[in-house]
Amino acid sequence: MRGLEPPSLAAHAPKACVSTNFTTSPVLRTLLLYGRQRIRGKHPVLFRKSQILNSQCEICATVIDIVWIKPDNVSKSFKKDFMSRPDQSAVAALTPSWSFVPKNLELLRQRIEQVMLIVLLPTLFIDFGSILMSTQSSIGWVIIILGLVWSLINVGASYYLQVSAAKDKIVSTADCYRKSWQYIGRIIAFTILFGIIVFVGFLLLIIPGVLLLRRYVLSPFYIVDQNMSIRQAMSESAQQTKPVSGYVWGTLGVVVVLLLAITLFSSIFLSIPGATVIISALLSPAYFFILALRYIDIVKNAV
Repeated sequence: MRGLEPPSLAAHAPKACVSTNFTTSPVLRTLLLYGRQRIRGKHPVLFRKSQILNSQCEICATVIDIVWIKPDNVSKSFKKDFMSRPDQSAVAALTPSWSFVPKNLELLRQRIEQVMLIVLLPTLFIDFGSILMSTQSSIGWVIIILGLVWSLINVGASYYLQVSAAKDKIVSTADCYRKSWQYIGRIIAFTILFGIIVFVGFLLLIIPGVLLLRRYVLSPFYIVDQNMSIRQAMSESAQQTKPVSGYVWGTLGVVVVLLLAITLFSSIFLSIPGATVIISALLSPAYFFILALRYIDIVKNAV
């Protein structure tokens, strides 16, 4: 969150990103090799674990590169992500993540009817079906399926509404559906692919899954906003979020904190059947626009 974001960046104007790969210095490279030898000699278990972690990260990213992202540039993906660190003073100063919370509420206030129709009602439909299922009512399955179909139809409109709101554009609900229809297939396909990639990353180890989450979590916004293919969107998301990864982690952290707060608040009503899921759904728009705001912030300051 805020602690992950470089505090000194606010005073800097956007500049070109400068590579600061410290391994290019012969002296520092020698010191690095000497340090690795010392760790290998005194802490062999720690050394082996670090090698295993690095190998797992390389394997996971390389498989993605071979199958999907950059077939012609397999060996550079995560090696650059781990071995080169952009000069933080040369990265454009972005908006602190917590500043998106009041902005999200402002956008929500202006578009509450659209959010209710596109996001809340399908979610409440599914939740209502699950409540009926808990009472052993067979109609619950029908309502859940209808809610899932409704959600799939709305997925493109949901992302289109988020991007438009983050740009401070007012669009009608009809435009959200009409202009986003072409993206539904790509977004659903990406969601399935993204889920598989992150799941495999977490199976290998927690850290690769988290890193892949940072790289590709904004990809749907590239699909909707810039009409990119899934491959192009994932590649662009990974490239543009890398120099400002602290801000992306901060934004994800804010979303997690809000989600936890909503969960804790709704748990107060556990004694009331179905109240927990209904309250959680009603409060979920508290972070609806936050990722879209981070996406627009990154694209505007891309160097």
